[in-house]
Amino acid sequence: MKNLLLLVFALISILNIYAQDNVSNKLSESEENDIVIDIRKKFTEIENNCNTSYKRTSKDLNDYSTEGGYVSIFSDNEQIRKAKTTFYGETGKAITEYYFWDNKVFFIFRQNYRYNSPIYITEDTEEGFEAYDENKTKIYEDRYYFLNETLVRWIDENNEKVDRQSSSFNEKQKAILEDIEFIKSKIF
Repeated sequence: MKNLLLLVFALISILNIYAQDNVSNKLSESEENDIVIDIRKKFTEIENNCNTSYKRTSKDLNDYSTEGGYVSIFSDNEQIRKAKTTFYGETGKAITEYYFWDNKVFFIFRQNYRYNSPIYITEDTEEGFEAYDENKTKIYEDRYYFLNETLVRWIDENNEKVDRQSSSFNEKQKAILEDIEFIKSKIF
């Protein structure tokens, strides 16, 4: 019975991924633009309320990166509106903001900070490491737009729109869906 349940779950997961790929691939440029306009309106509404109307809670996520991390959760009447994760490492940090509407993610903004050197190097070394300098940190940003938790647009770190038909787009969607499930397990 357990094996049958696992098989059914696997089939449902495969069909769900296939259905998500089809939704994204069938959108016209105009439909995609309309979705993004709607996403921007929801994003603006949430951002305008984050520091005034929403309840904010935080949780430590120290076991998920070398230098620790946390998630800040912004909610409105028991509805999660935004979750902001920050993970620290020796050579950078990642800040990801997940925006929710009806408990479904509709937008993700990710910033990856890459330090010039590990944070514990405070002066130039004989091994060729230069001292950590906050002013030399590079920030790379990605933006992900969703319809029913299906990726419909990705603006990459070069500020370029990634082709929905590309293998990297599909691989990124699968990775992001795993991230979303992880975040939901921590906040819902």
